[in-house]
Amino acid sequence: MTDTNTTDTGAGFELHDVSAFPLVHATARERQFGVAPQWQREMEMLIDRNEPFVILYPPHHHGDMDDLEGEERQQAQLELKQRTLWLKQNRGALGRVCMGLIAIEPDTVRRALEQAKAVMLEKVFGVPLKVSGSPKDAEALGNRLLGKP
Repeated sequence: MTDTNTTDTGAGFELHDVSAFPLVHATARERQFGVAPQWQREMEMLIDRNEPFVILYPPHHHGDMDDLEGEERQQAQLELKQRTLWLKQNRGALGRVCMGLIAIEPDTVRRALEQAKAVMLEKVFGVPLKVSGSPKDAEALGNRLLGKP
């Protein structure tokens, strides 16, 4: 998994590390502001591969917007809306190849909160949303979702 701002593999991929495909690791840069267009391009590239995959998100990847203020909060809300709209519009195509989105959350309380949100969002986006306590468990879960032992 890559925690740097860019990945070293995958032409055109800046926000996702595809070196362990079909396990795709979201990078720290994936959650920065101003990357929604690149995020959409990368999601389309993943879909266009026409091969099953799972995306794993590092701990605390989806931060709390309540911690943001002013313009930073407005930008985060706008990007969230753009991504949500894309996910809804591409639900069918994504659901055919994305076997799951897995958040890694070591904190028990946060993990429970994320699991509660995941149940609702899974219905909206048509992709299994799971929460795991560790990177090792997340990779094992990803492999199970991909039908691997």
